[in-house]
Amino acid sequence: MLFRSRARKREGSKGRSPLAKFGNEKCNLAGLLIAANRGYAMAQRALGASYAVGIGVPQDYAKACEWFHKAALQNLDLAQRALATFYESGIGVPKDRKEVASLDCWGTTQETNQKALALLTELWSEQLFRAVCVKLCMGQPVWKYSTKPGDKAGMDQATHNKIVSFIWGIADDVLRDLFKRGKYPDAILPMCVLRRLDAVLEPTKQAVLDTKKMLDEARITEQRAALAAAAGQAFYNTSKFTLRDLKARGNPQQLLADFEDYLNGFSPNVQDILDNFKFRNQLPTLSKADALGTLISKFLDPEVDLSPAGIDNHAMGTVFEELVRKFNEENNEEAGEHWTPRDAVRLMARLIFLPIANAIESGTYLLYDGACGTGGMLTVAEETLHQLAEEHGKEVATHLYGQEINAETYAICKADLLLKGEGEAADNIIGGPEHSTLSNDAFPSREFDFM
Repeated sequence: MLFRSRARKREGSKGRSPLAKFGNEKCNLAGLLIAANRGYAMAQRALGASYAVGIGVPQDYAKACEWFHKAALQNLDLAQRALATFYESGIGVPKDRKEVASLDCWGTTQETNQKALALLTELWSEQLFRAVCVKLCMGQPVWKYSTKPGDKAGMDQATHNKIVSFIWGIADDVLRDLFKRGKYPDAILPMCVLRRLDAVLEPTKQAVLDTKKMLDEARITEQRAALAAAAGQAFYNTSKFTLRDLKARGNPQQLLADFEDYLNGFSPNVQDILDNFKFRNQLPTLSKADALGTLISKFLDPEVDLSPAGIDNHAMGTVFEELVRKFNEENNEEAGEHWTPRDAVRLMARLIFLPIANAIESGTYLLYDGACGTGGMLTVAEETLHQLAEEHGKEVATHLYGQEINAETYAICKADLLLKGEGEAADNIIGGPEHSTLSNDAFPSREFDFM
């Protein structure tokens, strides 16, 4: 692991509209409005600030308070502080000390309009725009904040074990006698990914289909950014089917044809995962044994909810990682080849970062793993860097990059990042048999802070 002590300096200059650094204002605000209406607290906060400052839209304090209020109801700290400031100073809403007190933040009777504007400047930070505006313009997702900054919404161990055991049981119930046990993950891991992505995309399915129809009628060939924006994610599916639609198919041949149509509708980043899992190679066997419909039905069982309402992104990634670990332990001849125990990875990360902890500055860091496997070292290294930076009073942003020659482990790594809601990081993972780090550097022009 190499370290460059000087962090990248933040872009931009004083006195310049923060939005101007990131391109077209109307494009950014349109994306923010879509995300805010879908309930993303981070976008609601940014849209409130846009109305308060008058960036990209006419200045409107009442609308600003309306959006801050929606974000505050989701326990977003800065939105609560902004709303309290407005209630305290009577900007956009009548003065109301009870509302200030109910928001439990630092509003005081000395708050002034200048203080409010200073807060709004903080809301329009570069970090916010990198996380919201740029991602939306590139068709990447804006994920909901957890209830407290730095916290990861999670689930109790019993629920975690229940989900893992249920999915593990599907393999024995459906694949026994069809596949060798060592081949179970070839069908189960891709289906786990598909079920989660299907559940995430379900609320915006019609919007994606409508957008696809509009783009086709306009003969627009480059559709990925628009379709991703319509889906509100880093991925999308333009097939008319969902997994629930396929559940009722009685004819195995028709189910196979419709399921292949469903798979073909996914965005290129998901196609890359499916191709490297070689999932389509398993379909003839599943179809001939009339097991494909059963497999789909099992993953749709209401006993285990893999939708965002039932399990958040981080917890879904944890479940997926546990399944990978269990499958690799089960297949003794490959034990340790694809999976390094997380305790060992955390120890390695701390051994790497602790000696230079005092040299870490606030800024943006690029982390690279030239043999990233399933991505564990990258994600744990990122967590460790953020933890040490916080302990030393520094603020850091990180971007992950990786390369992996093994097709299956590359697919697992990319899928894991997508399941965790890290679409940008997933796009920065390159892999497959043609991508040897030694003979085919995927990032020849990049310089990394940690390797």
